[in-house]
Amino acid sequence: MIAKGLAPFSEAQVFAIMEPVQGRADEFRAASWSTLGTLHADGRNDMGAIVVTEFISLDGVFEDAPPAKPAELRIDEFSLGLLPGSSGATRLAVRFNGNEAGRQAAEQSAGQNLDAAAAARLGLVTQTPDDLDWEDELRLVIEERASFSPDALTGMEANLRFAGPETADTKIFGRLSAWQNWIFQRPNAAGPQGALRRYGTGQRADYDRRRV
Repeated sequence: MIAKGLAPFSEAQVFAIMEPVQGRADEFRAASWSTLGTLHADGRNDMGAIVVTEFISLDGVFEDAPPAKPAELRIDEFSLGLLPGSSGATRLAVRFNGNEAGRQAAEQSAGQNLDAAAAARLGLVTQTPDDLDWEDELRLVIEERASFSPDALTGMEANLRFAGPETADTKIFGRLSAWQNWIFQRPNAAGPQGALRRYGTGQRADYDRRRV
């Protein structure tokens, strides 16, 4: 089943090809980086390749740019189980954690090229600004993220990346490492100018903006 649509490769060949890809995806998912994906004119992104917590797609094209096709997004085999998450669930199942109706609707659109409006209706993108609002909306998203404690942002993103059935990996990377090591034990939380020490004082915490 995994090799479906990948002929003329055998299932063994597909596994041999995908093993290092899966390893890289796991490394990226366990990293403490803040991830943001964008898609605009003349672009197409296969949904399964996305390992981001927020995805913004341009609605239409840039009017002052050379003629181009609107951005499109497509769900492929990667989202349907070829590249599963740490819990063993498909990437769509992780994205729609607990929303079975949403997951099933998204799966039914697999293989179709979806414009921004269609992707938004299916819950596959976070925002779909047009060309007039594109720069401002992107700036606001980045500024909003930059305003958070970088460690807390790491933990919140880990919650999204490791959603689904609990396994050893999700326990370690989604809860223990993220919250105990990246948040509660670091100076941004427990230090003399950290969030926990200054909570309730009316003073803003002084964050070290470097990510772990």
